[in-house]
Amino acid sequence: MHFSNLSFKTQVYLSISIFVVLIFVSGFSYNIISSYGSKKNSFINESKIEAGLIANNSIAPILFLDKEGLENSL
Repeated sequence: MHFSNLSFKTQVYLSISIFVVLIFVSGFSYNIISSYGSKKNSFINESKIEAGLIANNSIAPILFLDKEGLENSL
């Protein structure tokens, strides 16, 4: 069955349906890609903050060679 063998009304409905599906797919794809980038940046920032907190809490046990205190802070 070829597209040109269909009635004009069916061709219009089919064209509009295909266009709407393409718009939805492109919209959802953009949303997923932008969400991924945002979550990636958020994860990187939170990891940096957590690493800084761990480093700050580990300074005193390292300076005083307190192995038990270092294990507790890590």
